[in-house]
Parts: sequence; C-alpha cells; structure tokens
Amino acid sequence: MGAEENFKGVIDLLSMKSYIYKNDVSGSFSITDIPAEYLEEAKQYREKLVETSVEMDDEVMERYLNGDDIKDEEVERCLREGIWGRKIAPVLCGSAAMNIGSLTSLIIS
Repeated sequence: MGAEENFKGVIDLLSMKSYIYKNDVSGSFSITDIPAEYLEEAKQYREKLVETSVEMDDEVMERYLNGDDIKDEEVERCLREGIWGRKIAPVLCGSAAMNIGSLTSLIIS
C-alpha cells in the first residue's frame, strides 16, 4: 500500500487483510481490514490469484469453473504446487530501509 516514501504496508490476497507497518523501522505492524481505497483492486488481484493457482490442480480447476467456492487452503496448496513446480514465481515487495514487508514466512509458510 502506497509507494516510495508513502509505502506503508502490504495486502495479503489469501486472507484479504492488510499489514500496516509502523513508521519507526521496528518492523512492527498491525493486521487490519483492507482500507477502502485498496479494496476493489485487491478483490481483482485476488480473483487473478485464484484463477492462476487453481490451474495447478485439474480437480480444483474444474470445481472453480463450475462456480464452486474454493477454500483458501486449496488456493494456498495450489500456489505451493505451482511454486515448487516452477510454474508460478512469487513476487513480494517491501522496503529494507524501513523494515516493511518482511512477511515471507506468513505469506508462503
């Protein structure tokens, strides 16, 4: 959320929560609902994430195409399969100088 000197946090598209960091280089953050100004864009990107991830499992993809709800755990499993199979490359953002966005273990674990 934000860019350059206004970068303040990241959005987890699996949980649809935001991680807003304190501006004190401590790495401390709070988990909140996605701010309204980012919500629609986050929903669009989450849909792309789900569409891409279900392609890693034919059964899940068929259910998705039939309009069934896909659980977050299934999306995460499909993402892992895609990453380990080198079909998906995760892209994360952060600021080392401000100690923001170091959520790799929360996002991929």
